[in-house]
Amino acid sequence: ANGLWEVTLKGIKEITLRKYREGAHDFSEGENFIGIFDEGLNIVLTATADTEVKPFRQVTIEEAREDGFKNRRDMMRGMRNFYPDLNWDSTAAVIRFEIPEIEGNPTIQANEHF
Repeated sequence: ANGLWEVTLKGIKEITLRKYREGAHDFSEGENFIGIFDEGLNIVLTATADTEVKPFRQVTIEEAREDGFKNRRDMMRGMRNFYPDLNWDSTAAVIRFEIPEIEGNPTIQANEHF
């Protein structure tokens, strides 16, 4: 989504909510995957937990806030920008991730010029 690569790069955002698509959002803890950002960047991310699949009505306010929303209603409004047919019974994918490291060094990070 637009504007999210910066908070991801800085390690501030470590969760994303998606309308679940089988085969597209099924990550296992420790699995690397590509995060595709609207700004034109693709970043390798590592799942920090297995993807949690549940109806949007079961997404917690904490999960919504971690993903940058004010509350669950704000989450639904924001998600409908990407998924117009979304409703509380739609299936959510809760994906937790981090920037992977090699020998203790992040594979990508902001420096003083960022």
